[in-house]
Parts: sequence; C-alpha cells; structure tokens
Amino acid sequence: MSDAIFSALATRYMLPEWVLVPQVRDGTGFSSSRTADAVAMNCYPSKGLEIHGFEFKTARSDWLRELRDGSKAETVAQHCNRWWIVATEGVVVRAELPTAWGLIVAKDGAIRTLVAAPPLPCSDAAGPVDRSFIASFLRCCLERAKAPTDEALRAAREQGRKAERKELEAERQRMQLRLNRETSEAQKAIEEFEAASGVRISSYDGTRQGEAFKAFQELREARRFDGIELTAVRLRELADSLEALAAEVPTVGEAR
Repeated sequence: MSDAIFSALATRYMLPEWVLVPQVRDGTGFSSSRTADAVAMNCYPSKGLEIHGFEFKTARSDWLRELRDGSKAETVAQHCNRWWIVATEGVVVRAELPTAWGLIVAKDGAIRTLVAAPPLPCSDAAGPVDRSFIASFLRCCLERAKAPTDEALRAAREQGRKAERKELEAERQRMQLRLNRETSEAQKAIEEFEAASGVRISSYDGTRQGEAFKAFQELREARRFDGIELTAVRLRELADSLEALAAEVPTVGEAR
C-alpha cells in the first residue's frame, strides 16, 4: 500500500519542478534516528525551493500512535518547510489533525488535498538547510537512480519467461524431429524384414518370431564353433520353432 501511495504522490510532485524520493532519514551517520516516508524538494526559486515531508498512514491504529508520540514527525519536520500526512480514506479524522500539518487522502491510485499544509513555524525557505539532512536526501536520490524501476523489473522478468518458453518449444521440436526420424527408421527396417521374410511383424506374435530368429542365429553360431552333433540339435530346435510359427503364419498368398 505504501508503494501505491508513493506512486500516487509522484503524479503531483514531478520533475522538473520537484524531486521526490522515498524513505529519507533525518541525517547521515550514527546521529540519524528517524525516517520520513517521502521528501520532496522544489527546484524553482520562484516557489521558494521548499522542502516538503510526508508520512504515510494506512491504518487507524498507526495514526493514533503517531498522535500520541509526535517525536518522529518533529525530528524530520524540522528540516522541512511543510509537513503532510498522506492517508488512505477513513484513517485520519480531520479534527484530529495538528494545525501545523496538511492532510492528503489517497484513494484508488489518486490523491486529493483535504487540508493544505501551512508553512512550519521553524521553516525559512531563504535560510540555510542542515547539511546532514541534505546529504541523506541526495543519497536517497542516487540510490533510487541506480535501482531498476518496477516497470524495468517486470519487463526483464517477462523477457526471461519468453526466452525460457522459446527454448522449451525449441527443445520440444528437436525431440519431436528425433522421434519422427527414429520412428521412420524403425518402420523402414520392419518393412524390409517383412519384404524379405514374407511375415508381417505387426500382425503376429512377436515372441514366437523372435524365438525362431534367435534359434536361427544360434544355429549359425553352432555351425561355426560346435561341430556336427550340436548342429543337429540346433537344427531340430529350429525345426520345432519354425513348425510352431508356421501354424500361425498364413500362406504366401495370404501374407498381405
């Protein structure tokens, strides 16, 4: 919610007239103790180069604590020409507002002024400003300039997601091409086997066909290494396998 309030406030306190930064401490070093939710400095001499401080309130309980202990506001406001409470609707009752503070209401991404902030009694636009406070303000300006904006972060994340989706799609296409190629090669091998053997592998028991082929391979090995007796045994086993297979295979005229 505080980010939304700051974004709404930034639509009013804009360059080149204003420099608006969030989370400005009352000074630098160990002596600093309090932080303003936002500080804006006017850049036009004709407007007095005023410094405005802002405290955000989104909860009624937080506002009531602020009223009971105004030390935070006083610590930072002493460096400002005007002090504002920027609250969501219903948080601040107008009658409760200290006379030295202004009130801005934030609602639905927009802001409107309910009570104009008067010049603070201790402020003097023409007088010197505490250097430690100015150093804190400038540090916040530089840190904000270096930090990527929310829009830039969203754009970078979206670009990363697009690149990831593109890579995943490319990998899916590569896998599909490889699968198509392997399927085509397997189909070609099946067709060549069927043409040479006259047997349609896709229509019969692949286990029986595999056993017959294995027996044939073993026969070839036996003829090469084991001698005539073992070859005869292998031939009988092959004949049994072929006989079993023949019972399931149609005649040549019926194969297709």
